[in-house]
Amino acid sequence: MKIIDLRVTPVAIGDPPLLNAAGVHAAYALRTIVEVVTDDGVYGLGEVPGSASSSRRTSS
Repeated sequence: MKIIDLRVTPVAIGDPPLLNAAGVHAAYALRTIVEVVTDDGVYGLGEVPGSASSSRRTSS
């Protein structure tokens, strides 16, 4: 089994700002969706925390 395709998709989802000890966070949460496809036709999906800098690194 070999990986033949890898897709990285940054997304932003609404996340109401809540006050906590560190202050108020942004009104959205950045996440990155990772899709892996193998030559056997197996698809895998994953989700990891995202950021503006990680989106720039993965968009090239």
